[in-house]
Amino acid sequence: MIANQKQLNISKSHLENFRSLLCETEARTDWSNEREKRMALGNLQSMIEQIQEELEEYENLKAQLVSSVELEDVTLIPEILIKARIYRGWTQEQLGEKLGLSAQQIQRYEKQLFMTANLERVINLFHALEIDIHANINLTGVQPEIVVSDFVNDVTVEITVPTFEEDENIIAEKTGLKIRKNRRQLRRTCVQTQGIQV
Repeated sequence: MIANQKQLNISKSHLENFRSLLCETEARTDWSNEREKRMALGNLQSMIEQIQEELEEYENLKAQLVSSVELEDVTLIPEILIKARIYRGWTQEQLGEKLGLSAQQIQRYEKQLFMTANLERVINLFHALEIDIHANINLTGVQPEIVVSDFVNDVTVEITVPTFEEDENIIAEKTGLKIRKNRRQLRRTCVQTQGIQV
């Protein structure tokens, strides 16, 4: 994740270097076999795409084109704090001023993903960044059941499954719904099919 202007500039430089290397790699003729060439090109293309995604994410946050992010896991809190600072258009120094901290301390926190910040400091960060969180926390550790409703025919089908990896197959089998996959992880996002919604 790109957290500041310096990292943005470095990422842009890396992107140009990878693009040049991709062109050079495509032009090479001394490959021992076609598979080796495809693997090298695939790896370079993957790196280019990853950097492009990070650049796009940073630019969208800076331009305030993204106003909310999904908190799927508490381990994502550090990323959300950084994204909120970028969204506000604040430098690390400006955030530090609001908290009575140095820019270097904010930079250290972000670099260490806030692992050295105590709970009080994290709460103060949320307040300073004006982050509004609404969460539904499952205290049981058991995954809730999925209720599939067909509003047209007033039918409800209840499916209880232990893991989401199994959800996809069970839902598809019992309802005909297809689950879209996000590149980061499977999400509980279903496409509406024949009046059935999840």
